[in-house]
This record gives sequence, C-alpha cells and structure tokens, in this order.
Amino acid sequence: MRLFKKKPSTLIGLDIGSSAIKLLVLSHEDGRYTIEDYIIAPLPEGVVVEKLIKDREALTQVIKTACDQSQFKTDQAAIAVAGSSVITKVIQIDADLSEEDRLAQVTFEVNRDIALRAVNFDYVVLAEVEGNSDLLEVLVVTCRRENVQLCCDVVQKAGLRVKFVDVDSYAVQRTCALLTSELPNRGVDKTVAVVDVGEMVTSVTVLHDMTLVFNHEALFGHRYLTEAIEGHDNRVYAAARLMSTQIQRMLQFFLSATEYERIDHVLLAGGAVLLEGVADEIARKIAIPVTLVNPFAAMFVESHIDTNALYKQAPALLVSCGLAMRSLTT
Repeated sequence: MRLFKKKPSTLIGLDIGSSAIKLLVLSHEDGRYTIEDYIIAPLPEGVVVEKLIKDREALTQVIKTACDQSQFKTDQAAIAVAGSSVITKVIQIDADLSEEDRLAQVTFEVNRDIALRAVNFDYVVLAEVEGNSDLLEVLVVTCRRENVQLCCDVVQKAGLRVKFVDVDSYAVQRTCALLTSELPNRGVDKTVAVVDVGEMVTSVTVLHDMTLVFNHEALFGHRYLTEAIEGHDNRVYAAARLMSTQIQRMLQFFLSATEYERIDHVLLAGGAVLLEGVADEIARKIAIPVTLVNPFAAMFVESHIDTNALYKQAPALLVSCGLAMRSLTT
C-alpha cells in the first residue's frame, strides 16, 4: 500500500494534536488560494498523548461532531503521521525506468530493510544525481503500517475518506512556500527554523533554501508552560523566557548535528505562541528574527469566516494548511 494517492480537487487538511483537532479546506483558482472553511475542536484530556491515539472512540466522535458543524463541501481528507515515526532514505535508480519499474525498484529497496507487510511507503524523485544524468535521486519514506492504519480507521469511522497520509514535517514545508515574503532573500540560500509549540510536544523543522533538511521533537509544550508561568505577574515574559530556552537548545542541537553554521530566521507556530507579545520577546532573547506564522494573509476568505479570528489562530493551523494544499500542489 502506498501512502500517497491521486489528488482530488479539494480536501480537508486534518491535523490531530494532543489538545485539539484542526481542520481546514482550501481551493485554488487563477493563482490564488481560497479558504473554504476551517474549525478547531478541543479534545478531552488523554485522547491523544504525545501524538499517539489513546482513545479512538472519543477522537472519532470529536472529528464527526466538528465535520457536522462545518460547511465542508468534501468528505476527502489528508492526515499526517509524526516525522518521528517515519524513516526516510535517499536511493539512486536508473533514470530511464518506467513508472512501473521505478515502483518495483523502490519496493525492492524497502523490502531489503523492512518486511513490506509491516510498513506503508511512498517515494518521490528529487533530481538527477550530480554529475551523472543516468541516475536519479529518490526519497523513500516508510512508516509502520499499524501507525497509519489506526489513524485511517478513526478518520474513516468519523465519516471521512482518507485520500492522503502525509508526514507533518513535509506539510510544514509545503505551508512555508506561502511565507517566503516574510523571509530574508525569500528564503533562497537561507536557513529557516519552523518552531511549532504544541500542547505537549515542540517540533523544529529546518529548511535550507526552502527544502527540508532537519526535523526534531522535544517533550515541551503549552501544558508545561501553563503550569510553569502560573502566578507570574508578567506571563508574557515568563512564557517567552521558557520558550526561548527550549528553542535555543533545539537550534543548538541542529547546528551541532549538521554542517549548517547559523539560523537566519525563525517562524513560530502552535497554539502556545498565541499570547500577545511572546514572539517579539522570543526574538529579543534568541537574537534571531522571529515571525508568527500566518499563511493566510494573501488568501481569499469565504464570507462566513471571521477573518480576524482566523488570523489570530493561524499559527495553530500550520500543519492543517500544508495538508489541505496536497490537493492543489504536487
């Protein structure tokens, strides 16, 4: 079974977090995106823990209720597995292979490492091998089948049809293509860190030249922040100080583990960063330019949507936006 399938015209980007589910539908016409509808629905505590589904019945009900309350015109959805749950590998194959033969070659490579009955996989051709046009570099992504199937079962039981199973870090990369105007030199030859502070987990996705080069997660999130800043007179300062320390640790880990020497810009996302003034305070503390994620600024918004509320919640819709774009991009 392949992870990705032929694209429908529109679909729901469904991001399942620890504290809420985020659903978003986009359309695209004449070079412009339109936000058809979106909804953020809270989850009871313990339903999803550290991106693992613990109560499938409760999650199913929340998704079903959210869809019933929305104005979605499709039942086709894209979902994501965590980057920490997948294995990626770049292989080389002959450039003149047919699509069928490419799939057979990739299948052979996957089966050499992991039994096919245990995983789902997909692949994408990256480019010709430098200096050898007879070979192609191919990115292969594998994920344990049980991780994919559990999520698919829940979503389908809620009344949706799963058209794509993506990886959250690739959804982030896709959304960032909409944010180049916020970046130095529009991101060209620059190293950009996307920090997504979730309920319990913070992820850092690093792009160089707008291409994914690194992804890492740490147990740090909104719940810890809420407990830690309780009673502080200046909650913005306290939250920013804690987030800055965690961000600096994760960025330093990236720099020490890779050949890159600096971070040029930080994009800040997640529900925990919505506290007014936090982004500016973090920028001051880490001495790197910081921008709150809002991929919707240049989009048309359907009239029934509260645009101000959408923009305020935009940092929490980072992944769901990238998933919804799977219907509109390659």
